[in-house]
Amino acid sequence: MRSHAVRFGLLIGLVVAGVVVAHQAGIVEWLRAHSLPELMHELRAQWWAPLAILGFCLAAGSLPLPVTPVVLVAGAVYGPARGWLIIFIGCLAGSAVGYLLARALGRDLVERLLGPERWDRLDKLIADHGLYAMVRARWMLPLVAVKPGPSFCRRSSASRCHLPSSPTSAIS
Repeated sequence: MRSHAVRFGLLIGLVVAGVVVAHQAGIVEWLRAHSLPELMHELRAQWWAPLAILGFCLAAGSLPLPVTPVVLVAGAVYGPARGWLIIFIGCLAGSAVGYLLARALGRDLVERLLGPERWDRLDKLIADHGLYAMVRARWMLPLVAVKPGPSFCRRSSASRCHLPSSPTSAIS
């Protein structure tokens, strides 16, 4: 119970800090002075904007960062075709970086981070349910930051596909 209160307090603190930084940096006033079409036109004219989108997608491939807001911005600023191309290249490169990091750091790092008891549960879940367990954890639970790498995943016969009783019961 106490850890939830601490986490909630940290979340509120981060939101307040973000608002203070936005006001101090003048971001709020700048956004008020520009309409959305003007802002998109200005972003489209910047040479570094596609590189920033590519960089964010590259970082999101190996960190638990949501890409959806950046996909929406890229589509709105550059249109569906060019925006898709920028996002596709960035996410493909980010996935490759995430794969290489998982391959390099892999199983030992995850085992140390989770601890032996949680690791054994996760290992059993993957052994029992295979790829389905990993896909479910990665794509169906957006609040749980799981980006599985092949170096700590293994194939198994997943003849039965049973979901855990709660989203975090498999790894908590």
